[in-house]
Amino acid sequence: MVTALGLLAGACAARVPLPARAASMEANECRDALPAEEEARALDSIRVLGVRSKFHQNACNGVCTVWGVYLFVRPPGGVDPERFARMLRCHNLRVLDGEVDASRIPNDPYGLRDSWLEIDVKLDAGNYVVTLVGDHVSDTLHILQRAKAYAAAHGAGTL
Repeated sequence: MVTALGLLAGACAARVPLPARAASMEANECRDALPAEEEARALDSIRVLGVRSKFHQNACNGVCTVWGVYLFVRPPGGVDPERFARMLRCHNLRVLDGEVDASRIPNDPYGLRDSWLEIDVKLDAGNYVVTLVGDHVSDTLHILQRAKAYAAAHGAGTL
């Protein structure tokens, strides 16, 4: 019994590689999602209105930390915020598990090959606000850099 508990504890402590975790989640979350090819075309056609960083300033020492990235986008035709968020999350999972080449969309802010992204979409004044947050501040800074370049190529700049 003790050996079985030890093996079970060891199995729980083992980290599942990121691509395997993403593939497992994709199988559940993306059943009725667009095929990867259509998804890439839809993402590449998005018109970006602006990009802004979400940051926190420490009141004690004045240090600012980037906590996320806001992309302000025109909603794709006929896609509600929930479905759009799901499309972005599925795209991120496909990038993580290697199904979609991360370089397919230049400066793609919706998928990093080596980092989970938290993705949220809200409706605001008839447009969508996409919030992107990486696992680490360095990932979020990378997303911000990519988002600015992506926005410049898709219709806008920084707000």
